[in-house]
Amino acid sequence: MKIPKTKKSDGYTTIDAIVRLNDGITLRTAEQIKRECENYSKGIFFQKEENGGYAPEKYDCKRILDIASAAAFNKTKIRIFIEGENNKAKRFALRLHSALAGIDSYHLYFGRYNTAAYDEKAKEFRAAL
Repeated sequence: MKIPKTKKSDGYTTIDAIVRLNDGITLRTAEQIKRECENYSKGIFFQKEENGGYAPEKYDCKRILDIASAAAFNKTKIRIFIEGENNKAKRFALRLHSALAGIDSYHLYFGRYNTAAYDEKAKEFRAAL
């Protein structure tokens, strides 16, 4: 499985995603995302793509109504911003990408990319250099 690329800039780790959930982001989905994001001590938000660019509105991933009000339907492109440029921020970016790239709007799966194994391989690679 190919792991999506994250980017680091201006104090944030970002990742682009396409909502693949069959019902888009529902209130139940928003609640699951909020619960996951509460495990991260810093800010997490996303922007939706509209008319070929990302809209200026930022949706706070720790607030259910913010997430749900984005009206991110199936096939909506979004950019996720995780405050911080470390491995923990990258893990959270990949976990959110994993959940949004699934099909089931009611049972999100945050662990698709098994980032612990990915981090271990990266350590081995750096040690070999």
